[in-house]
Amino acid sequence: MDSPEGNFNTCFYLAFKGTRLQDSTLLTDIQDFDLNHPAIAMVTDEFNEREVRIQIARLREILTGFKSSTSSSFGIDVGISYLQEVSGSYDINPSAKAAKESDDSNKSLSHPFSGHSFELSKSAEVIAGLLPEVSAGPEDPCLKSLTVSCWNPPPPYRRTAGDIMYLAVTTNEMTTVHITCSVTGFFISRSTNKVFDPTIKSFSGPTLPHVLSQLSPSFKTEFAKLQAATLKRHPHTYLLPSSQQAIPWLVQEPRNVPDTSRTLDVLVASADAADTLATRDWNEDLCSAAALPSSTHTEKVIRAQTLHRVYSEFVEAAIKGVTSIVQKSLAGALGDAGADGLGGQMFLHGGIFYSFAKDQAESFPVTGGAAAAHVAVSKDVDGVAKVDAVASGNWIGLNTLGTCVVDFKGMRVVAQTVVPGILNRQQGKDEASNDVIVYGSIDYGKNIVSQSEFHELIGKMGDALRIESHNVTDAAGVEHTLNTPVDVKGIVGNDGRKYVLDLGRLTPADIEFLDQIDASTDNGLPAYPHRLTLLRHELVDLYYEQRLTKFVTEQRAEIADRVKNLPEGEEAPQPELDLSAFSIKFNPDAYMLSPETEGAETEELLKQKENVRLVSKFLQETIIPAITVELGTNPSSVPLDGQRLTSFLHERGINMRYLGRIALSLEKLNSAPSYVKDLLVSEMIARAIKHVLRELLAEIPLYMSSDCIAHFLNCFFASKDTVVKANKPKSSHKEYSYVSLTPESLDQRIRAEIASRFRYPSENLPTHLADTSRKIGLLRSIALKVGIQLKQKSYNIFNNSKQDTIFESSDILNLCPVVKYPEPKSVFGDDVYEHALYNFRQGDKAQGQEYLREALNIYEQSFGPLHLDASKIQQNLARIHHENGELDLAKIYQRRALLIHERISGFDDPETLQQYLNLGFFECLTGNFSVGFDYMNHALKFFEMHCGTAVHPELAAADAQIAMLLAESKSDLPLGLKFLTRAIKTYEDVLGKEHDQTIRSYELYINQLIQLNDWERALEYQELVTASMKKRYTGDDEKSKNIVANAEKFVEFFKHKIQTEKAEKAGKAKAATEGAKKATPGSAKANKPKQAVPAVAKTIPSTVSKAPKGAATAADEVEPNKGHLSIDELMNFIDGSNGKKKGKKGKK
Repeated sequence: MDSPEGNFNTCFYLAFKGTRLQDSTLLTDIQDFDLNHPAIAMVTDEFNEREVRIQIARLREILTGFKSSTSSSFGIDVGISYLQEVSGSYDINPSAKAAKESDDSNKSLSHPFSGHSFELSKSAEVIAGLLPEVSAGPEDPCLKSLTVSCWNPPPPYRRTAGDIMYLAVTTNEMTTVHITCSVTGFFISRSTNKVFDPTIKSFSGPTLPHVLSQLSPSFKTEFAKLQAATLKRHPHTYLLPSSQQAIPWLVQEPRNVPDTSRTLDVLVASADAADTLATRDWNEDLCSAAALPSSTHTEKVIRAQTLHRVYSEFVEAAIKGVTSIVQKSLAGALGDAGADGLGGQMFLHGGIFYSFAKDQAESFPVTGGAAAAHVAVSKDVDGVAKVDAVASGNWIGLNTLGTCVVDFKGMRVVAQTVVPGILNRQQGKDEASNDVIVYGSIDYGKNIVSQSEFHELIGKMGDALRIESHNVTDAAGVEHTLNTPVDVKGIVGNDGRKYVLDLGRLTPADIEFLDQIDASTDNGLPAYPHRLTLLRHELVDLYYEQRLTKFVTEQRAEIADRVKNLPEGEEAPQPELDLSAFSIKFNPDAYMLSPETEGAETEELLKQKENVRLVSKFLQETIIPAITVELGTNPSSVPLDGQRLTSFLHERGINMRYLGRIALSLEKLNSAPSYVKDLLVSEMIARAIKHVLRELLAEIPLYMSSDCIAHFLNCFFASKDTVVKANKPKSSHKEYSYVSLTPESLDQRIRAEIASRFRYPSENLPTHLADTSRKIGLLRSIALKVGIQLKQKSYNIFNNSKQDTIFESSDILNLCPVVKYPEPKSVFGDDVYEHALYNFRQGDKAQGQEYLREALNIYEQSFGPLHLDASKIQQNLARIHHENGELDLAKIYQRRALLIHERISGFDDPETLQQYLNLGFFECLTGNFSVGFDYMNHALKFFEMHCGTAVHPELAAADAQIAMLLAESKSDLPLGLKFLTRAIKTYEDVLGKEHDQTIRSYELYINQLIQLNDWERALEYQELVTASMKKRYTGDDEKSKNIVANAEKFVEFFKHKIQTEKAEKAGKAKAATEGAKKATPGSAKANKPKQAVPAVAKTIPSTVSKAPKGAATAADEVEPNKGHLSIDELMNFIDGSNGKKKGKKGKK
């Protein structure tokens, strides 16, 4: 639709020899199809109401610059990309000619780094200028209005004639006409605002733009301009991804312009939602998708594609439902409203069951009631994802429920698909019962059922999840054997399918942590909010791998001993590992049930409890100390923000409740950089704030949320003695908690939350909690966790502000839902990707690259072009093409990877910023320094924002790369040295002077000092490099000797340059003095001093004085014409070569 070559066709089908082809038909399945002489035709299809809506939606997208009022239902600028704005007028698909012109123009290159502040304290305070200016949209409208006609909808007798919809259009020429949308296309009708006659009058065509172009010359001209502008945009900037897009925390204030066509947007969106979301049997759709065959490659792709599409649509419907529930606009509640008017209610709407994350049925009596219920639903999402992963392809025969957890306005709501018959369940009493629930318990062990057939099926799932079969006792004293936790329910639906739900406790309890919090409570720390402290699935997998490795190592040692002890001459048998004796499983109910439900402490139960304690000790004694050492001694591995820190710890099996312990351990390490501790403390503060703010938001109506959030932030960032007044709407007669909040009371609540949840003492926190090195980063973290969208402006959150109103209510532009759900994966694509990585490890780059392309094809077919799995492939391909010297291809893949990350992860996500740096680097390599520097400057602003007043190796890496490219472009060498100086200072402070990255930065610094002929500073840093080389390479091998000798040659060379320069200056001064004495008045010759030729032969290094023929002479040495050489060229010069290379670029 957006391409002129596409002829605006949205309603068509493909036909082969007159026969219609199905959308899923493969070319290889078409009989008599010849690739050399294809005969596939595109045939215009008949329109229906859905196709007409698609045509209108596409037209509105182009008319509004893909910013129609319904493009983001839940937030402002959802999934926004700033690449187009940062690129400016630069074509993001440049031709070879454009690249050459850019290279030629770099002689007078300007760059965006001029006036850059290298004081992090200043750059850390800049919020107002972070976001690039975004155009408001097309300046010259194509139409005055495009709305629904007053005669819409068509009466029945016109529907039988083929009419679908009526539109009213007012052109720029002030002509108002009515358009009939029919099954055959579009045409201008005879209708007016007073007369109804939908028959054709003039101008008909198969598309709306075709008809409007005939009607209005102005539309034809302006629409052509819009199309041309659209073609310059990258498709990834406006295509809608199937995954959830990032909701930005900082946005520019929306500029509303009058647009009468918005009503048409709402109509189209509402109709689409009604068709797609509101009338679905989500359970049937998801189960049918999961049950699709997956034996062939094509079937695997179709299954993943269908499952991902249905789940994405289910999540979209769930978010709409939750927002309607919280706004109290959804009817159909089940149960009593409760004291807060909502919390006790459940809702059934559009095939989705909604419930609040509260202990409504007292299902968590042992683990902590409401607090445990709040955590359990999040753990349930993790459990569903794990079961779906191990049961991919539905080989077990069990189904999970579609599950989505939404946090909105302080409330946590669980949205799930509905199992047929579950709402009419009655707890079964024995295996012969025909009731719905046939396995587990709904009352935490009082009544338990364990149907034998279901027990066998669920045992397969338990084996895959390493769950040990164990005994539990119900209230009647009857013992049952279960293969799952007691609160997991097994259900047989009315459709005959078998379901498992409530999968939050599939991993064992962290008993060591429970013991510690019991002890710390006695020592004065507040009680932990709940006892549902479970280990992560990643930790269980790590423990299993560690024990398996140990088992295999021991078996191999035994085999080696047997072979060694064989009688002489006897042939050794073929060694075989026997893994049948290896088994590690855990009882998830150990330590989690009441003594009555747990039953007697048999020897088997004690052994199961010991296994649970061992894996908990593995976390406490092995994993956490190792990660603490890694964070303290390897700062390069430290994430840049709280989100990446969470992923970093979760991937290693560490729960976020251990933030306090890790921070306390790091405080004992003198080598730990301050940024690590600041990041951990900031994350604890942000998480504590999230819990406090949720409590405040949950009790107020939505229209007061801006007042509440603004007052909360004012209290947090203001000094304790500041009096902060809250805005209270006059229409409200109820007293809300947030109104009485003060800076001091808020400080106490946050400290109490941190002490309770993270076991971190208050005295270790900053005196003023907002006084962290990452103030903007902390504000960002709070906003992302709660779903706040702030207006971009300058906020006085620095220097302990005594200002009572830092944030106005109008600065809180939106409150968005925060969503968590188990996104389906493509197991097939993951397997192909692993094959690619294996081939690269084996050195087979060609085959690895082929597998990468195949994995990319699978991911794009399964999830669409905008997905993080596709992005990781694009990054790899960009790197490979860069290594192969195919820079144009590298830029194409890198640009796609960047756009995907920016729209899915966020515009300021650290990975997005790294993609900007990479793309800038590739642009500079192709000579497009100007736009490359723009990309790097954009990333640098946000790197500095994340760091605040602290320093991080990623910021140093960005500084070093910018310095290198400024030197390469010959645009501003002194400024490049400033960037490099800051990089060196960062590396020295964070990594130390002996670290590889620090040494490399020294070498780069030396290279640039040579270009400036600053030999004294070059000598200073070369001596540091040489000292490091001598410590590192102490061996007697030839390689070590050469490395140390080359470093020493540089020292001698720089000393020689300093001496020759001094001698030259002295000689010139002497010659000038003698010339002045001999000069006679009026003699022009006397005014010209003699050229001094200093005698410096004795100062030439031995390696240079012994240079072979063709090397530089002593006279050449004293001339400052070697400063442009790279380190390699200087080494060749010192070793006796002519110092020249064919290429222009030196070593970077």
